[in-house]
Order: sequence, then structure tokens, then C-alpha cells
Amino acid sequence: MNRKELKDQIEQLEFLKYADPQHHELLLNGLLDNIINKKAFFFPHGTNHCNLDGRLFGFDVESLVEGGALDNFNEIRKTLEKAGLSVKYLEQIFDAGQKNRKPNYKLTINGTTANFSAVPMIPVILQGGIVRRYAKLLNTVLRQASVKE
Repeated sequence: MNRKELKDQIEQLEFLKYADPQHHELLLNGLLDNIINKKAFFFPHGTNHCNLDGRLFGFDVESLVEGGALDNFNEIRKTLEKAGLSVKYLEQIFDAGQKNRKPNYKLTINGTTANFSAVPMIPVILQGGIVRRYAKLLNTVLRQASVKE
């Protein structure tokens, strides 16, 4: 496949529809260069990464576990709203609690709540459980809003 055919397919898929128009050409050329020259698609990462495409988001699991669900949601909110999500209600409760008791940690989006407090306190299970519940919350809220992405 040549560069033009690949470019046409990327545009047809609307892969960059959430990107700021001022970054469109830079992103498209970078994507084409990676796929054609390196025969791969690399996901941006690292502390200096700035999401320009509106699709590839990362987050720090430790931050999510320590009350960062609302911050993470706010990072991706603009893209989700462009995709059709209307955020009418957003609230996070995070009370770290005492040493011997679980924190009270919940995130509510448009009336749907994820209770992160109900995950076992074993570190590996805790991290995986909170990430799973967070992803499930996002998927549920998007489905309820009929967002097709």
C-alpha cells in the first residue's frame, strides 16, 4: 500500500477526527511515517508526551488508585464530549480514611457510579480492580449516551 492509499484509509476511518485541526497534518504525517517507514504503529508515552490526537490516552495506575479518577476523566472529557457525551453531573468522593480502614472512593458520571472502595486491599488486585471498574464506568456511561465510538 502506498502513502496516498494509506492516508485515504486513515482519513476514511476518521482516526484524527478528535485532533485539533492545527495538529492534523503533523499527526497524519507522523502516523504515515511510522506505519510506512517503521512498519509499526507506536503509541506515544513518557512524561513529556502531550496527547494531540484526542485518542491515545494513558494514565498512571497509582494516581488512579490514590483518588485520580476525576483528574483522569477531565483529561479525556473534551474528546468524549466531541464524540457525543454530554456530561450533566460529575462528582468524585475520595476520603483516604484511616490506616486500618478502606477509603471511601467513588466516581459518579451522569448518575452512574463506580465504587472503587469495594475492591480488595491487596495491592495487585486493588490496582486491577479499580482500573477495571473505571473502564466499566466509562463504557457504561458512553453506552447510555449512545456514543458509538
